[in-house]
Amino acid sequence: MTRRSAIVGFVFTLTAWGKSKEWQEGVLDSLELREIPVNKSVQKFFVYRIRGATLSYTVEFRHPLKAIVHDPVKFAIEKDSLILKQENGDERKASILEKELVAN
Repeated sequence: MTRRSAIVGFVFTLTAWGKSKEWQEGVLDSLELREIPVNKSVQKFFVYRIRGATLSYTVEFRHPLKAIVHDPVKFAIEKDSLILKQENGDERKASILEKELVAN
């Protein structure tokens, strides 16, 4: 590897790492608790619908959020994931299960 390509790679890594998220305002529209039997226990999944300005996202978390239905939320989209910023500043990441256009 040449010195120039090493510098270019390092600069690219810093740029990607330092990229800030594009936060959006939204509302936590709904919560559904899904319980799935596994062997002799039950796994709980918390399925939320988060409504943004133009799209509504359905996401699934293993643990409940620190928010209730109809609370305003901040979130960012990265590829197929939604990152939700909780009121205390913690960020929670979940895969997007479904996207739907918001009716105006």
